[in-house]
Amino acid sequence: QNVGLCTEVEDAAQRIRGHVSELLTLRLHSETLSNKVFTLEADLTVSVQERNDVETQATALRRSLQDASVKSTEMAEKLLSAQYTTRQLHYEKETLAADLAITETTLAGARHGLEL
Repeated sequence: QNVGLCTEVEDAAQRIRGHVSELLTLRLHSETLSNKVFTLEADLTVSVQERNDVETQATALRRSLQDASVKSTEMAEKLLSAQYTTRQLHYEKETLAADLAITETTLAGARHGLEL
C-alpha cells in the first residue's frame, strides 16, 4: 500500500513540476509581451512627437508662405503704382513738350511779325 501511495505522490509531484514548468514558461512569455508593449508604447510616443514636430513645421511653412504672398501682393501694388506714375510723367513730359513747341512757334511768329 505504501508503494502505491509513493507512486501516487511521485505522479502528483511530477504533475506539479510540469505545472511549475508551464507557469515559468507563461511568466517568461508574459515578461516578453510586457517588454514588447513597453517598446511599442515608446515607439508610439516617439511617433506622436515626430508627427507634432512635422505639424509645427508645416504650420510655420504655411505662415511663411502666407507672409510671402502678402509681400508679393504689396510689391505688385507698388509696381502697378510705379507704372502708373511713370505713364503719368511720360504724358506730362509729352504735354510739356507740345506746349513748349506751341510756345516756340508762337514766339517765332511774334518775332517774325515784329521784324516786318
